[in-house]
Amino acid sequence: MSELGFTKSEMMIVAAARELGAAKVTVAVRDPARAGELLAAAERLAVAVALMPLAEAAGERPGLLISTVPAGAADFLAARWAA
Repeated sequence: MSELGFTKSEMMIVAAARELGAAKVTVAVRDPARAGELLAAAERLAVAVALMPLAEAAGERPGLLISTVPAGAADFLAARWAA
């Protein structure tokens, strides 16, 4: 599972992923230095989180993607994955 962005919503998404059986999620964020709260919550939930800068998220297309970034902020990803 991959997600883009970071807000309180992401912590809820990590909790939901855990309930669905995910042991690891990848989170693409605009500023990895601001993800401390997310990482702490994930640790409490026993979910491993791999952080990556949003600009580097265009690798392999994820099986599930949940985006909470503002409209248009990840359009470059859609264009790359559509190719």
